[in-house]
This record gives sequence, structure tokens and C-alpha cells, in this order.
Amino acid sequence: MAVRAVLFDLDETLWSHGPLPENWNEITGLQMAELAPHAARLRLEQIDLTEFIQRFWANWGAAILRPNPTLEEVKGAVIFQSTLAERGVECNDADAEHLWQALHNVPFRHFNIRPFPDAISTLEALRAAGYRMAIVTSRPLPARILIREMRDQGIPDVFESIVTSGDVGYRKPHPLVFETALRRLGVQPEDAVVVGDSYENDIVPAASLGIVPVLKLNDREPDADWTLARYQVPSLAALLQLDLFSS
Repeated sequence: MAVRAVLFDLDETLWSHGPLPENWNEITGLQMAELAPHAARLRLEQIDLTEFIQRFWANWGAAILRPNPTLEEVKGAVIFQSTLAERGVECNDADAEHLWQALHNVPFRHFNIRPFPDAISTLEALRAAGYRMAIVTSRPLPARILIREMRDQGIPDVFESIVTSGDVGYRKPHPLVFETALRRLGVQPEDAVVVGDSYENDIVPAASLGIVPVLKLNDREPDADWTLARYQVPSLAALLQLDLFSS
């Protein structure tokens, strides 16, 4: 088998989530500053933005915890509309989407998200070896936001495609996320590798599509019950030692 492409999960694969900030008021303040111009334009001055943001995230949390057998992505803009409706305010789809995206103008580094120490060197080594790369992630955001955040984190611009659940409308393990990446790269499943930290969301769907699945263990021990994982590696750097990439 000749590997041509590598599809990377993002969260806890390329970058890690440290402890959440102790001072969440600071985060809320940053989000308020991003929402304020839109609130003024939409004449929402009567709304207490601090309370509104807190209520929005409570509604968001409740929405993502509901059973979701179809794997359809929760739409942040819809949660914005319903949270505003609780206050008797109507908001059209386009404005709700602007508000949702504005919340994410707060750089991810404020949430203690950082690349794994070996992420940049591994990606650069794979690029130098000629492999094509894409991101496949369950993030309910447009790709352009993640492109901005990865640049902010110093992750090299090596990805030909970034496929988010926000763009395709479904969360992993829905096959559409992976199929979209393969189609954009123009490669067949058997010519691609998926690298991710979740057995259920990365390895199982990759195996079902005929993509070579590589499970990134992070701090876990290898487990013989993860039978669909062709390889289990402790780190990103360990990818480069696999026979997949030695030819």
C-alpha cells in the first residue's frame, strides 16, 4: 500500500486542551467585547451581555447533551436565536451566524489550547516527504476560523483541506466528514491514513471506509480491545517510525 494522504483529527491529536481558565470572567469579558459592535448594530442595547453570554453557553451545553442519533451538528446560530427569543428579541439567520462566529474571535490560546510539542516538527516532516494532509474535526465552526487559530498557534500551513462539522453539518463519526476530506484531496480511502485520539469517532469510521486507522494514545496504554486500530502510537512523532511512512 502506498500512502498518499494523512487526515488528522485536531483536538487532543494536534493540539491539547489544558485546564480551563480559572478566571472565566475574563473570557466572558473578551466575548462581550466581540459581541458589542454587533449588539449595537442590531439595537440589542437592552440586553445584559454578561448574562446573555452565560445563558447562551448554558443553552449550548444542554443542546449538545441531547441524544443525537443522526450526528447532525448543533448550530450555534440557532442557539443564539432561541436565547434571544427568550428575551423577546428576533434575529435573522445571517445576523445570528455573525454573532455565533464573533464569539470565536477570542483566540483559542485564552482557553489553554496549545499544539503538542511534536506537532509542528511531525507535520513539517510529512510535508517534506510529499504527503498530502487534511484536518477532519468535530468543531461546529467554519474552516476559516480554525485556519486563523492554527496560524496563531504556529501550526504550519500544510493542510490542503480543513473539514469541520460546522461546514458539512455532521459530527464524527459520521462518514461524510472523512469522505469530504478524501474527495477534496482526490485520493481513495486505501491510499489514506486517519490519525486521531478517539477510537469511536476516528478509528471506527476510518476502518469502515477502508482508511488506515492510527490511534494516538496520548497518556493511555495500548489496548488489545481496540482491534480496528491498525496502529497505536504514543505521540505524533511516533508516526514517522511506522512502516506506513518508511517507504
